[in-house]
Amino acid sequence: MLPESREGDPPEWPLPTSTRRERDLWVRLWADGRGVEWERQHLVLAVANYVRVQHDAESRSAPTNMRTLAKQLAEDLGLTAGGMLRNKWRFGAVEQFAPQPRRSSSRSRLTVVEDAG
Repeated sequence: MLPESREGDPPEWPLPTSTRRERDLWVRLWADGRGVEWERQHLVLAVANYVRVQHDAESRSAPTNMRTLAKQLAEDLGLTAGGMLRNKWRFGAVEQFAPQPRRSSSRSRLTVVEDAG
């Protein structure tokens, strides 16, 4: 189970330079509960690479392969629903719902109504 958010400051940016957009995305990503798992797995550089690729993919002139790489990295880091499933991650407690009793047939849901006329 992942916490809803990660406490504390983000790790130091590991690449030589960064843009304002990259710094904003870096801070936002590390505030997410997935950051706890990224730290545990020593994925600081992988997250920074995702931030850089995502930033580049946001450009109107970005080639399709850059956008594809951003999507793949997002999935690898558990930032998509598919990535969360593949990593077997989930946030918080999962509510348990009581199963509904099954009826034997659709006829059991019908009621007979007398004609009043």
